[in-house]
Amino acid sequence: MHRSMLSREAGSRSRLAALATSAALVAGAGGLVVASAPAASAAPVEEDYDYTCAVDAAGLSLGDHIVGVNAKVVVPDAVAPNQVVPPRKTQITLTLPETLRNATYVLLSGRTAGGYSDDAAVRLTDSGSVDKTIPIKNLSSPPVPVPASPGASWVIPTEGDVPAIRIPASATGTGTLSMPAQFTVKATVYTANGEPVGGPDKVVMDCSFGGDATLATMPITGAAYVDAALSGSGKVVYGKPGRINARINKAVGGRIDAYYGSRKIGSAPVKGTAAAIALKARSLAPGKRAVTLKHVGGQANLNPVANKRVTVTVVKGSSALAAKVAPKKIKRNKTKAKAVVVVKANGSKAGVVTAKLGKKTIGKARVKGSKATLKLKKFKKAGKAKITFVYSGNKYFKGSKKTVKVKIRR
Repeated sequence: MHRSMLSREAGSRSRLAALATSAALVAGAGGLVVASAPAASAAPVEEDYDYTCAVDAAGLSLGDHIVGVNAKVVVPDAVAPNQVVPPRKTQITLTLPETLRNATYVLLSGRTAGGYSDDAAVRLTDSGSVDKTIPIKNLSSPPVPVPASPGASWVIPTEGDVPAIRIPASATGTGTLSMPAQFTVKATVYTANGEPVGGPDKVVMDCSFGGDATLATMPITGAAYVDAALSGSGKVVYGKPGRINARINKAVGGRIDAYYGSRKIGSAPVKGTAAAIALKARSLAPGKRAVTLKHVGGQANLNPVANKRVTVTVVKGSSALAAKVAPKKIKRNKTKAKAVVVVKANGSKAGVVTAKLGKKTIGKARVKGSKATLKLKKFKKAGKAKITFVYSGNKYFKGSKKTVKVKIRR
């Protein structure tokens, strides 16, 4: 269907970027509707609109021009109160008239042009009092060539971001999505040598539409959508299985997945409003770790649940030592004894083992694999001695000690 536009008195501004604005606006509207229902229960809608745009190029009025906007969208069978439509990119094709092509190419010596709109918005109304304006963000067109030949088609692709849109909880009856009544485009037209005509954003287009701006209609029906939020925490000992206690504030079912960066580290079904997510030993290194919780599935009328970043505290694991001194018969000032110390830990055993006789260090060695072999200094006194082996620990495990009794002979 084609909807023509009421002409408006000319006065100011530019062109192709303006087109991009209206097109992307349309696409934004479509994007909103598409996201709210699966394709299986949706129908395609296509409409054409003629906007009257007054163009001003750096103070030079180029008059009014009719700009065509073709919008293609997929409309769901219905939407529900409080339903959130996810954000999405929107694209649409614009066709600029010969009058504007000629003015741009001949009068302005423009060879490429691009622009943006920062005031474009679509409108959502219902059978009651809902009247919601939805801004389209980042609506722009990159520089594209201006056709040199008279009558050549000047087609401009546009793209913008449609933000997440919530259908008001009070919405009833029939929802109507409409094209913007007006918008402004700020464009930059470049000459053959790359110079902007009048400077950046100096070609401005004021566009308006006075006809039936309806793009699509849909019934608003069914149970209102539910909002839910995640939370959680966890304290884990490195080297041992652990758990994240995840929670959701509504009993909506589904499951909760836990991610560390892009790595999935656990998952659990929601029972009531809780999910106990089991973690394997060594899933996370010691420290305060930012873990992202993601809700998956759940009841049909549940709005997308925002991911939640929670802190999981991972403390260092414990270690233990086993030590043996050889030979069994040690003579004072004569025997060069050795000690073999085995580090027990569920993970990396890197570190240093130090042998102490009282406050005196009598040996030191680095752990290789899980063992450290220490050459001990000669003992100067006969009798019973207590050697304390001290493991330094590492970034994963705490240090530990082991005392061994030896007898020193004369």
